[in-house]
Amino acid sequence: MRGSIIETACNIDMNSRDQTVDFGVVPVGEILRNGHSHIIPFTIKLVNCTLKKINSKDGEWKGFNVTFDGQYKNELFINHSNSIGVGVALYDNKFNRAIPGVSFSPYALKNGSNDIEYYLSLEVDGEKVKAGDFNTSIKYKIDYF
Repeated sequence: MRGSIIETACNIDMNSRDQTVDFGVVPVGEILRNGHSHIIPFTIKLVNCTLKKINSKDGEWKGFNVTFDGQYKNELFINHSNSIGVGVALYDNKFNRAIPGVSFSPYALKNGSNDIEYYLSLEVDGEKVKAGDFNTSIKYKIDYF
């Protein structure tokens, strides 16, 4: 058994912890014509959020930052399968592209639930596109302030 005890403003909803986003079948022609595939939304849901810190002398929680990370090339998360020439791009709800390891602009925190919407697409990574399977792993962390 192992773990950590931390002070946090919210819990991450169990359905948001480990998500699988299925793009289905993406035609090479779609990627070549548009430079990217269709866009798939996903949500990170924060629940049981409170603005009160354990020690009231520390003030209240104001907001949080979300940072996505994983192996990347040219700001695209690397495809770990046999297709070539594509990577995964991740965008926030204002369609700002995630830069791996760099947090998005901060979000304001509110009591209760906080849903954060993001979008994924396959994008050309500069190499010649070759059909095949694709997958990647992207992890995220949330820092409260």
